[in-house]
Amino acid sequence: MIEVSGVSKTFTIPRERKVTLREHVLGLLLGRGMGVEPLRALDGVSFRVHRGEFFSVIGKNGSGKSTLLKIMAGIYAPDAGGVKLGGTLSPFLELGIGFNPELTARENVYLGAAVAGLRRREIDRLYDRIIAFAELERFQEQSLKNFSSGMKVRLAFSVAFMVDADILLIDEVLAVGDAGFQQKCYDVFRRLKGEGKTIVFVSHGMNDVKQFSDRVMLIHEGRVVSLGAPEKVIYDYQLLTAHEEEKRIAMAARARAPEEFTPPADETRWGSGGASVERVSFADGAGRGKHVFATGEEARARIAVRFDKPGLAPVQVTVAVRRSDGLTVMETSSGPIEPRGAGSRALELVFRGIELLAGTYHLDVGISSGEGRREPYDFVKNAGSIRIYQDSRGPFREASGVACLAHEWRVG
Repeated sequence: MIEVSGVSKTFTIPRERKVTLREHVLGLLLGRGMGVEPLRALDGVSFRVHRGEFFSVIGKNGSGKSTLLKIMAGIYAPDAGGVKLGGTLSPFLELGIGFNPELTARENVYLGAAVAGLRRREIDRLYDRIIAFAELERFQEQSLKNFSSGMKVRLAFSVAFMVDADILLIDEVLAVGDAGFQQKCYDVFRRLKGEGKTIVFVSHGMNDVKQFSDRVMLIHEGRVVSLGAPEKVIYDYQLLTAHEEEKRIAMAARARAPEEFTPPADETRWGSGGASVERVSFADGAGRGKHVFATGEEARARIAVRFDKPGLAPVQVTVAVRRSDGLTVMETSSGPIEPRGAGSRALELVFRGIELLAGTYHLDVGISSGEGRREPYDFVKNAGSIRIYQDSRGPFREASGVACLAHEWRVG
């Protein structure tokens, strides 16, 4: 139904803003030209979509997904390569395109449907269904500018999905409306799939992709890096994003100034001194430095404690694990640790199979005497962070919440 062959597209991005004629002339005289740089959005993308297939495209923001759909829809012309379509096409790339806020809902239905390619006779026939689906019967004669954002989205979605075409290009339109209307949208998807429509769907919602797709394609930096069964490609996407997140966190950790873990104290650190948190890092089961882990993987928090006062009594180190929304998942304390004079000691907090589910988690680390002392020697809030993802092919892929407790199902 669709054949995309070697499609490439490059945009030019201005390095500086030039508004006046004087700025343009000065730029030419100084040899700076237009001050632009190329951005390679797509680089030799090729794939086929079969008749009646639900084909999803995933990837990070800026990977080229929306550019690809706009080339398939004929909005952009490729620099190289081409697209062949074996049927009529209806692109839903921007909901509400062509709507006028000064017109009523009724007038905008006719306007939007005409832009989508419907004839007046067809719109007359479908009008009541469009309004009923959008749940806007009472507001047909009200100006669109007085609609809430949810009402506008419902109207736009209703118009878009009444167009009868062989091929539908859909860019992130399931993230619309409230839970009840989203369920109606899902029902439309199932109906279209049951009718044998060919659908190309771009989304960041992996649950939607997994639920509806026959095949999935992963694009990264304008290139196809994976194409196949949904679970396999979603897993490849998770590994890709985990690798990118790992690099980002590692770079941020390397950029930390040494004084971040030394006095003076601020609102994220306090204590009486004598012992201090010198460093917090993370590693996997093999001891390799790491910040992004899959649920069930071994994770180690490495904590270096520095003793500055001789003759200090044994201390204990307390770690609290908090989710990014502030929820404390757990708190644990070590046994007594002998200072052994001035200098540093290394500790490891080992999670043999970390049970946390997807999210970002922060560690608060404190050092105290362990004898009911009110003020700690040192306490560092958000001393380190890790990112957890759920392997789409692993045993925890369907779990939700904060943690995955060891469990099994038994049917009598």
